[in-house]
Amino acid sequence: MLYAKSRRPEKAKEKLVRVTELAPNDVGGWLELAIPLRGASIREHVLSVLPSDVFVAGTLRGNVTAERIALALDGIGALAPFAAASVIRMPRPAELRAVEAQQAQSAVIARRTAEVAERHAEQLRTYAKQEEIERVALARRLGEAEATRAAAAQQRTEEEQV
Repeated sequence: MLYAKSRRPEKAKEKLVRVTELAPNDVGGWLELAIPLRGASIREHVLSVLPSDVFVAGTLRGNVTAERIALALDGIGALAPFAAASVIRMPRPAELRAVEAQQAQSAVIARRTAEVAERHAEQLRTYAKQEEIERVALARRLGEAEATRAAAAQQRTEEEQV
């Protein structure tokens, strides 16, 4: 354990507990599995060291009734009291495959959208560079024209003085 190597293990454990006071413990999964000692080992080895709220998110096969939920939560009763519990029907394999296919299609669409956005951004960067090049060229031409006018005015002034 973290505090086992400390010179003052009780102080280290106290600090560790204070740091983790607000950290929740999530218990999730298929609630119809046989949980040894109703979760007592988790209570002893996790919750006694890191006291925190326990949130349960689980699934049951078939119809989810209040009676089945109560029975399932009793199966992990050593972890009680629960800060919150959410139990839903376990999705069927066909439902999971449909969601997976939908997510794969969404990923393809997202990737293509990102590629199009990148192409548009590159076009905008190219356009901005061209604009800057044209601005610099125009400034040079205007500067050259102004310099030519100034030189001509200077030459006229010198001719008038002679």
